[in-house]
Amino acid sequence: MLVTHLKKQNMEVLTSYETSNIAPFNNFQSMNASLFIALLTKSGNQNEKVSKEWNNAIKSKIPTIALIENSFKLPDQFNNWPNIIRFDRTNPSKSISQIQANRTSSVNSEKNDSNALAWILGGIAAIALIKLLSDDD
Repeated sequence: MLVTHLKKQNMEVLTSYETSNIAPFNNFQSMNASLFIALLTKSGNQNEKVSKEWNNAIKSKIPTIALIENSFKLPDQFNNWPNIIRFDRTNPSKSISQIQANRTSSVNSEKNDSNALAWILGGIAAIALIKLLSDDD
């Protein structure tokens, strides 16, 4: 459902959701990926796989955003990673405002680092994902 919605918004989406093997996503540089968005939820059945892919994207210097549901227990080693947004399905406005602020700050910044690029490239997609997952209509 999320992928279908994003594709309707003319976004190209590459997902490993239907694959059982992480191997195709071990080398992000060979895929020429522009952005990686990790989505970790309490009810997610592939959170370990997503965490490994997120790690591989960071190692490959791919801009990343991690959307993490408040109820999901994030392992301590991930807490200092860049561009983490915690979201609440029942009240998404705080995380959406945070994404908008990060995106605006990045667009106005003179820096051209992967953190700024993540917000510029993925801010709108991150907001769309949170809205789709939220309980708000």
